[in-house]
Amino acid sequence: MFSITKTVNINSFYSGFEHRYDSSFIFTGERHDFWEFLYVIEGTMDVFEEDRIYELNSGEMIFYSPMEFHSIRSAKGTDPLIIIMSFSMTGDENIYNVLTNGVFKVGIKEHELIKSALGAYEDGTKFDMPLKKQLAAIKIEELLLTLLETQTPFNKHIKTTTTENYKLIVKFLNEAVYDNLSSEEIAKRCGMSLSNLKKTFKKYSGISVKKYYNSLRYLKAIELINEGKSMAEISDILNYSSQHYFTVAFKKQGGLSPMQHKKTY
Repeated sequence: MFSITKTVNINSFYSGFEHRYDSSFIFTGERHDFWEFLYVIEGTMDVFEEDRIYELNSGEMIFYSPMEFHSIRSAKGTDPLIIIMSFSMTGDENIYNVLTNGVFKVGIKEHELIKSALGAYEDGTKFDMPLKKQLAAIKIEELLLTLLETQTPFNKHIKTTTTENYKLIVKFLNEAVYDNLSSEEIAKRCGMSLSNLKKTFKKYSGISVKKYYNSLRYLKAIELINEGKSMAEISDILNYSSQHYFTVAFKKQGGLSPMQHKKTY
């Protein structure tokens, strides 16, 4: 007799769908606190993950880890058909690192597992069938184990002058999260004109550079709240001109004041 320790465990689902988008489709991006994968069945999509830019063709998939900024758009004039499923997962941290290290190929077995998981998820959600939901979780676990056992994700980064500039901007914004910079200051620090900065960042992220920067600072503020820092301390650490201004900026991002967030979460 031997016991089995699960290396991956799907705890719950948040969404799942299959959809065909037209060639003009752009999704401007988001962050969320759960896992998600995107599988391209037909066509081509450009995928943006923080400072990484990928081109996904039919038969390829990619994973987003929790709180990782990501956006997508149709590419090469195609009308891509895709499947997206989002879920919470626990497991070995090494597995997480592998899943977010590039693009996976989807063969016949993987395709059938994804379709089966999506079908079970849709039935379980529509008809409130716990057994179907559990089956969907088992299928995704099998998919993950199959990918991890048989594949090494490969690098499909798009590399041009403008994509390298975009990566430089994202890297700088993450390093400057404590500095409370204006768009003009960001452009100067990156060695770019303001117009080029805005154009480059919007092209690949779908949102403004200031909106992305503010979201990074908001996440850092939450991290500091969770560490037990006072509102005055956080205001100083993040270089706000006053605690009042910090409260206003925080509420604008998340809808709650820092103290309301602390009490709620």
